[in-house]
Amino acid sequence: MDNNKSDKKKLSKTSRILIGAIVVIALVTIIVLGAQVLRLPLAPTLNVVTATPDLTNILPAATLTPIYVVVTSTPSGEIAATSTSAPTALPAQQLGCNESGNMNLLLIGVNEKSGVWPPGAEMIRVVNVDFDNQTIEMVAFPRDLYVPTSGLASSGMTQQTLGLTYYYAKQSVRGDAKSVAAYGASMLARTLLEDFDVHVDYYMVVDASVVPSLIDKVGGVEIVLPSPVTGYNNVTFPAGRQVLNGAQAINFVSFKSETTEDARYLRQQMVMDAFLEKAISLDMIPRIPSIVSELGSSVITDLSVDQLSSIGCLARNMDRSRIGSYSLQYGTMVYVTSGGVLLPNTPAIIDFANDYLE
Repeated sequence: MDNNKSDKKKLSKTSRILIGAIVVIALVTIIVLGAQVLRLPLAPTLNVVTATPDLTNILPAATLTPIYVVVTSTPSGEIAATSTSAPTALPAQQLGCNESGNMNLLLIGVNEKSGVWPPGAEMIRVVNVDFDNQTIEMVAFPRDLYVPTSGLASSGMTQQTLGLTYYYAKQSVRGDAKSVAAYGASMLARTLLEDFDVHVDYYMVVDASVVPSLIDKVGGVEIVLPSPVTGYNNVTFPAGRQVLNGAQAINFVSFKSETTEDARYLRQQMVMDAFLEKAISLDMIPRIPSIVSELGSSVITDLSVDQLSSIGCLARNMDRSRIGSYSLQYGTMVYVTSGGVLLPNTPAIIDFANDYLE
């Protein structure tokens, strides 16, 4: 009897050890799998077919002659677009954001549900995020920039605007929202690579329909205008300091004057900067991954949760003077035709982009 009791105790102890070991292994497995999930892209990744730049089809110099209407002054009531100062070249402090190196993110704002032509990419930014030097630099590419598009050749288009390149690429494929957006982003990334030697690592597509709610969630954004401007539906934004709600902000960043897209770029940047400052002050940056998840197909990106968290960490803790935003300069890099289409000075754009996106 005593031996049986002793054997049972041994078995019971062995069982507890085995069960404990299984629990530990299970927990470790869950942690490892969870960590792997956090590193997985949230949508299909970029697939840029062309691996090397093809500069043989750049627009000939003859298209840049004075027969086109070149806008060199700011229309009445608009805002002169200027680049923000370059990030300060100071030694960067370690922020512990769990990321190193740098990446180029293609940020695409779309507004395809409004019925306003042209559809497709309304806002195009290539954002260089440098974790080592702790700088964020953004270069805006105009949606109406008319460029060679070899990727659309099968659809009969060898040239198209950047905004419509994204649109027509999406129209040429079928699939779920994430797959279609990934294809459109890949085509836009391919076009930037072939035409301007701009390499893109990741993308983020943001539907304009979610922007009002995001802005309202932070209590609106504050801007300061040097002079009044009038947007869609004759809505006037007066000179001076004012707070825009979500609907007002969309109107403010979307409308375009008949002569230039340059001022629209600056309006977009004003709202982006104001939103970032408000989000940081409300400590919303750490919630970026969960916010992106909540928005579903309205925000599509091949960044992982870990990468989103690291970018949010950098934006939250870095010196604001190390954030720069730039646009292609009219009259030297971009030429406006009488029909409003923009023609690129390709070599100048390549040099400009290489300065900020490498």
